[in-house]
Amino acid sequence: ELHNMPDESVFIYCLVGDRAYWKDPNNEFRKNLKLTGVPTLLKYGTPQKLVEEECFKAELVRMLFTED
Repeated sequence: ELHNMPDESVFIYCLVGDRAYWKDPNNEFRKNLKLTGVPTLLKYGTPQKLVEEECFKAELVRMLFTED
């Protein structure tokens, strides 16, 4: 699906740590980015995000990265 994304799109792959670290409610990813599950695709600077199984639905991914 990357070929359908706008040319200026930037994707960052980030590991959230081992299970114990991820489950910690004080984990920076949970606190700062408000992540609730992995994987997560988010449109940085907006509240828009796809979590877990939503990330594997091509139409939702296209909608997330398509300008309004």
